[in-house]
Amino acid sequence: MNIVTVVVTYNRLVLLKQNIEALKKQTHKPTHIVIIDNCSTDGTAEFLQTVEGIHVIRTTRNTGGAGGFFEGLKAAAALQADWIWLMDDDTIPHDDALEKMLPYTHQPQVGFINSKVVWKDGSQHLMNKIVFGHQELPENTSFPNEMQHKIIRNGSFVSMLIRGDMPFKIGLPYREFFIWCDDYEYSYRMFSHGFVGIYAEESVVLHATTENYTPALENITAQHAWKLYYEERNGTFIYRNHKNPIVFFFSQLNKIRLQRRLIKKRHLPQDEEHALLHELTRGLWDGIFFHPKIEWIDTENLTQKNK
Repeated sequence: MNIVTVVVTYNRLVLLKQNIEALKKQTHKPTHIVIIDNCSTDGTAEFLQTVEGIHVIRTTRNTGGAGGFFEGLKAAAALQADWIWLMDDDTIPHDDALEKMLPYTHQPQVGFINSKVVWKDGSQHLMNKIVFGHQELPENTSFPNEMQHKIIRNGSFVSMLIRGDMPFKIGLPYREFFIWCDDYEYSYRMFSHGFVGIYAEESVVLHATTENYTPALENITAQHAWKLYYEERNGTFIYRNHKNPIVFFFSQLNKIRLQRRLIKKRHLPQDEEHALLHELTRGLWDGIFFHPKIEWIDTENLTQKNK
């Protein structure tokens, strides 16, 4: 089985070294390791030149996680991947993380498989917690009873194994997203095309963030207000495409009201409060007019490249 690992990195050389070391220690080793270097300026490019057995693609600018995974999926397709293992540079897989996902690859209607993501103390990482609920299976889909409770429709690019033919079936992730919501949208796109996700809890990876957190209005700082813009813009775009226009309009009005109330309750200094409100408002407005297009792999050029 040809498994291509895609790692997106930007200016986190220390963590990238740990990531590559963990990938090379896998009990089931990936066939290829592709590193998307998002134009790092911390010596990453020089380090990668010294590492054997990897493919490196260096972008001309920082395209964010979304742009990196866009390029990574194209590279994996060119390597004729059967399965593609996606992660960021701060993902440190346990030695058997890949091996523990492989049993689910034999189910033809599985589109993606997600690992359990933990923090440094072994607790569930809040940012990558899988949300379970009643999952209606796509039409003509059936699964053994012992797998029913593992089915998910949305996942995280912090250790997601996806079918290698998925970019040909549903297109590539929206690179314009830059950060946030790209994995949510792409996994739901797979689900809406009749492919389910599987939560492989026995496959474990460490998400080596400085703290165990999830981005939320209750705790996000003004320093990271710019990230709120992308979450709001991208989330608004996704929601807009799946809701009746009237329902969308009134739900957004209510959302703005609740968001403003949450920020006001924090009693932040005026400049910090203004920064958060500004990015939320800007993201919502841009999300209404945000129209990225799904891009597809040029199969003709891909065939020529593989000859």
